[in-house]
This record gives sequence, C-alpha cells and structure tokens, in this order.
Amino acid sequence: MPVARKTKSGKWRCQAFDYMEIVDGKKKYHHRSFTASTKYEAERLANEFLRKKSKPSSDLKLSEAMQKYLDIKSNTLSPSTVRGYNSLRRNAYGSLQSKRINQITAEDVQAFVNEYALTHSAKSCSNALGFLTAVISAFIPDAVFHVKIPQKKAVDYYTPSDDDIKRLLDAVKYPPLYRAILLSAFGTLRRSEVCGLKKEDICGDVVTIRRARIETEKGCIVKDFLKNDTSHRQIIYPQFVIDALQECPDEFLVNMTPQRLDVAFSRARNRAGLPYFRFHDLRAYSVSIAHAIGIPDSYLMERGGWKTDHTFKQIYRRTISKENEEISAKLNEHFEKLHS
Repeated sequence: MPVARKTKSGKWRCQAFDYMEIVDGKKKYHHRSFTASTKYEAERLANEFLRKKSKPSSDLKLSEAMQKYLDIKSNTLSPSTVRGYNSLRRNAYGSLQSKRINQITAEDVQAFVNEYALTHSAKSCSNALGFLTAVISAFIPDAVFHVKIPQKKAVDYYTPSDDDIKRLLDAVKYPPLYRAILLSAFGTLRRSEVCGLKKEDICGDVVTIRRARIETEKGCIVKDFLKNDTSHRQIIYPQFVIDALQECPDEFLVNMTPQRLDVAFSRARNRAGLPYFRFHDLRAYSVSIAHAIGIPDSYLMERGGWKTDHTFKQIYRRTISKENEEISAKLNEHFEKLHS
C-alpha cells in the first residue's frame, strides 16, 4: 500500500506506481504523485488511482478508456494527432462517454455517426469514428463495428497562378510572412517546416530542412527530423530567395507559430484581392508549376518530402488555368524570370 510522506511545505505527498518502460535497455519506473493537506487524503487519492488502474479494461467507461489510450500512446502519436484526439474526447461523444466500452454496440456507434454528421463534415465524422473504434479495439481486440459514414466530397482547392503569387508578394509588407511565402511557393515547404527553419540551415543556395515547429495543447514544440526521414531534405533555391532569407535578423527565418502564419497569410491574401486559397496551396502551386515545366515526379517527391506518390498524384498535380504557354526552362530559371 502506498505510504504518504510529509513535505517541507507541510503537505502530504503519496506516490503510486503508474507504469514501467525500457529506456536504453534499463527499466524505468514511473509513479503518479498525489498531494493533500492530510496523510489520509493523500493515501486515499493514491489508492483510488490504483483501484481504477486495476479495473478490467473492458469495463472502463468510454471517457476513461480514451484517456488511458492517450496516456499509453502519447509517445508514439504525433503532437498534432494527440491534440486532435483530445479535442474529440472533450467535445464529440456526448452521452456515449459515460457508457462502458463493453456495452457499446454497433447501433450505438451508428447513432453517434448519424447525429455527428448533421453538423460536421464527412472527414470530421471519419476522424471521430476512427478514434472511437481505435480506443475500443485497444481494450477489446475482437470488437468489430460495421458502420456507414457519409461519403467524403472531393474538394477542389484553388491553385494560385504566377500572377496570383506576384500580387500576393506585392501585398505583403511583413518580412517574416514574405519569407514564408518564398519558402513554400518556390520550395514546396510545409507550414510547420517553414516555421522551423533557422538561419544556420542555409549554406550557399541550399536550404536543409531539419525540423518542424508544431503546435500542441501545451504550446509550440520543435520536432527534429531523423536523417532517414523523407522530410529531412535539401532544397536548392533561386538566388533571390536566398538573398531575402539572409536579410533575416532572427534565429528562426519565420519567427511565427503555424497558426499566426495562417492568420497573417489570410489577411495578406484578402488585401491583395485574390481568390480563397490556403497557405498550404502555395506548396501545390510550386509542384504544379514544376510538373508543367516537365520536372520528373521522382525529383518533385524528393523536393517536397513525400514518402509515396498517392497524395502527390491525387492532390498536388493540378492544372493551372492561366498557365497555357509552353515553358522549357528549368524550375529555378523559371522562378528567376518571375522575380525579375
């Protein structure tokens, strides 16, 4: 039984074993601490934690199972995935949260999807259902739900043209945003990669993508890419882009969070009087131009950091309506002419 000890502050703290993991071949034990004004209360909290922890997994309420699932998976899921799952856990499942997972039926799940679909997109329904079934399957492996979800609608995102990019750059007065647009439009960088770039990543006309800045529930974190990760790559930029990057006075080339970058980009796009498109669509612009020029797909996939060609072919190989003339120059030559 856990025994509480008095701290220097006069309160009582009791530790209860939580879990064990192997780190560098050695066992590492993790405990959960409970602090209270009395010894009895601290020990009661610790024992209550152990009692809930020993409860059969199949007997957990959905809310308990979701929290336990996230605790177990927190080191393997990406921060953005954990943030999305936590948002679903708090907001999506209503009265289903209080039901024990071994009592949830396919009819319950279908009823949830039907109701959720009234106010959410097909993609949101798919995400909510995916999290729900993943949680239940983690504790009841033989659980199978045959559920019908709304059909996803193909979204025809607008891909900006050369003229759009020129107007956008002319409208931008904030240097970090200007650099961000250059990095994505002429180098296929993702928003998180743009925000993670530092001045030290520039060598000549080569920019090395080593990290990403990701927003989590606890704030922004910097994630370093492994060298065998396709996101860890080098991109050769036109000289006018390198010149603009070298003028940056800060450590980070774009000292903004991804969310702030989206807001600033939206304002600049509206100020330029352009059709709606996202910052992420600058990446599509870069690939579409390169594809129109005749750059091989294998090079574009490496430049953009794609592991497979599925997303590349389905989303990023777009036709730009204003791009009718034949271009024979290579990609950076084209961008140099665009800049001059």
